[in-house]
Amino acid sequence: MKNMKGGFQPRSVTRLAGFPRAEMIAELAQGMSLIAAHVANLDAGANILHEAGSPVPARALKAISTEEAGKYLVLLDAARCARSPEDLRKRQLARFSSHLAKGIYSETAWYRPRDLAQLERDIGDLRLEAYLDGPNGADWIFRNVVESRREESLYVDFVRTDDGETFWQSPGVLGDSGFAVTSDAVRLVGALHRAGASTEAGLTVVDEIWHDFVPSSSTHWSEVEKRTYRTLEAWQQANLTAEATPADARHILDSWTFPLHSLE
Repeated sequence: MKNMKGGFQPRSVTRLAGFPRAEMIAELAQGMSLIAAHVANLDAGANILHEAGSPVPARALKAISTEEAGKYLVLLDAARCARSPEDLRKRQLARFSSHLAKGIYSETAWYRPRDLAQLERDIGDLRLEAYLDGPNGADWIFRNVVESRREESLYVDFVRTDDGETFWQSPGVLGDSGFAVTSDAVRLVGALHRAGASTEAGLTVVDEIWHDFVPSSSTHWSEVEKRTYRTLEAWQQANLTAEATPADARHILDSWTFPLHSLE
């Protein structure tokens, strides 16, 4: 089906998995640069609206900017994938279109796991279709936390509680509660972009340093930190970090987590 402007048809980003490595990296760099700019614009718009006393549209923009930040991190992990098999990259790139996957990537931007096993447990909790919680730990049933947080910020919905009660839910009832001007995922994407991660040269470095990293459940965070430090050094040596600050480097070291491409 053609669009009205130029006859272009949307293509699944998973096609990039079949590209030669250099071509895939070039495409990833172009897309990630556009996404980083979009994330920054959305975040700035959310801040303006929030300061102007419009919390509901500000919250909606915050939700979109955070999900777009997750999309950036999904693509960055495609550059960290092993160079074969192609199916691994294809599965990773398919997450580009998954609200849940992008939400999980955004959530992990503020996690500080001790090792991969801890991160696997945390991600397992985020994937649950429903979970129990309440004053005693199992009083009520809640739906998936990633999807519900996103949709409660964007949509008016007709919902049903676990005891059969139904009611309308609107972003307007949330007001200003829990509003974070800039999410950790948005901050991380900004830092990575300024450090050179959205360039062909930067992603080539990522490929070289990370493609053979296959962590096990017992792999400690320090192993990730070592490779992240090597990546930052290589970006600096390639003169890609002119816009980055020392705070950006610290944030990347603290927040760029384990590769998730091999996890469910």
